[in-house]
Amino acid sequence: MTKKRAFSIILLMLAVIMCFTACSGGDTSEESSAAAQGVSGPSLSKDNKTDVSGAISAFHVKKETEQEQTRPQSNKLVVYFSATGETMNTAKKIAAAAGADIYEIKPKVAYTDGDLNIHDSDSRANKEMDDPSARPELKEDIKYIQEYKTVFIGYPIWWGEAPRIMSTFVETHDLDGKTVIPFCTSLHSDIGDSAKKLSELTGKGNWLEGKRFSGEETAQQVKEWTDSMLKEG
Repeated sequence: MTKKRAFSIILLMLAVIMCFTACSGGDTSEESSAAAQGVSGPSLSKDNKTDVSGAISAFHVKKETEQEQTRPQSNKLVVYFSATGETMNTAKKIAAAAGADIYEIKPKVAYTDGDLNIHDSDSRANKEMDDPSARPELKEDIKYIQEYKTVFIGYPIWWGEAPRIMSTFVETHDLDGKTVIPFCTSLHSDIGDSAKKLSELTGKGNWLEGKRFSGEETAQQVKEWTDSMLKEG
C-alpha cells in the first residue's frame, strides 16, 4: 500500500468518525434542551417513540377518570356510592339498561382499607355507623340533579343500613318531584328498611321499592329489573 493510499484511508476514517459524532451530538442536544425546559418523562430519541406515546395515553386515561359534570344527556340518572367496586359494577349495568347518566358519590376524604376494617372497633366506618348523626362530607354536589326525572340511588349495605354518606347525599340534594329507585349490593344482607330510612331523611320524591343485588347478576337480569321499575315509575 502506498503512502498516498494509506493517507486517503485515514482521511476517510476521520470523516466517518466526525459524521457519527455530529449525529450523536444532535440527539444529546435535543434531550439537554428538553431537560433545560423542565420537561420530564421518556427519552425523545427515535428508539423510544413508543414510550412517548405511552406517556400521552396514560395522561389521557388519567384525565378521563376524573369525574366531569356535563349537562344531562338523559332524564334519568344513576347515582351510587361504592367502597369496593361491587356497587359500581351494578350501577354501570343499570345505567346501560336505562340509557341513564351515571354519577359516583365520593367522600371528600376517601376511605382507606383501614377505614373499612370491620374488625377494628375504632375504624372510620365502624364509628360512622355507630353514630346515626354522622354525615361524611361529599367531595362535590351534583350540579344538574334538578333536571332529572328519575334517579336510581345505589349503595352497599353496611351493618344492615346504607352508609352514612348516603344520608349526606339525600339531605343535600333536592329529590322533590322525582321518581327515586333505590338499589343496594350485598352478598347476604337484604335491602331491609335502609331505603325507607333514606326517604324519611329527605321527605321528598316518590320512592319505589328497592332491590338487593349480589353482584353476580347478568346484564340481562339487571335490564329486566330496570325496565320493570321504569314502567312502574
